[in-house]
Amino acid sequence: MHDFLIIVPDGGMLFEAAGVADILTQANRLLPPDAPGASYRVTVATTQTHRVVHGVSGLNLLADQRLCDLDPARPYDTVMVANKGQSDAENLSVVHWLQQAAPTPAGSLPSAAARCCWRRPVCWTGVMPPPTGGCWIACRRSFRG
Repeated sequence: MHDFLIIVPDGGMLFEAAGVADILTQANRLLPPDAPGASYRVTVATTQTHRVVHGVSGLNLLADQRLCDLDPARPYDTVMVANKGQSDAENLSVVHWLQQAAPTPAGSLPSAAARCCWRRPVCWTGVMPPPTGGCWIACRRSFRG
């Protein structure tokens, strides 16, 4: 089982979170029933105090969890941040949670490809740059804003 966390701040485009969740769900459907441990468990978390994520288009997404309720020590295989929040406070709450979730000293991982400051892959798809002080294994992108 591959645990995949999608963090969805309020006010962004929902297609990133919904699209990835749909793709992983479809991948689960296409797996043979006897495929051991190859499926995905997707959790969608919002930065809001409630579970409704309001999209820029006016559509809403009901998240599985609130980010503030998730234990940062829980081991997710992949964490994806879909878009950026509407406020600095919301963005900082995501950064703070990620810093708690992935503090590993640089160079402590055995693989040369994984020598950085994060224990698990993190995708950052927002318009603002990712937090400093870490490296982004899965979907490292450069953003200019």
